[in-house]
Amino acid sequence: MCTVNIKIDNEKVRRINPNLKSNEVIERWVQYCMDEFIDTLSSNEHKSVSPNAHSASEMREILQERIRRAETGDEKLISNTDVFAQIDKRYGF
Repeated sequence: MCTVNIKIDNEKVRRINPNLKSNEVIERWVQYCMDEFIDTLSSNEHKSVSPNAHSASEMREILQERIRRAETGDEKLISNTDVFAQIDKRYGF
């Protein structure tokens, strides 16, 4: 493991999640975000091709399928508020 110092804008972080009030809590949140990011990039599941590497016609098809699933209720959507609440609960923010 190594230690890296970075500068982040506290106000912008609090706009993402108002519960990130102290430097200690922000530090734990940033560590969580970096751990998730590194795990994703280093896993075998990580795609080497950008998810944005589609032609315009392919994107239209993908979006139409997503819209269809959303309209039929086959797509599970989770609000940002719920996602942050789950992170807060899991990591004690």
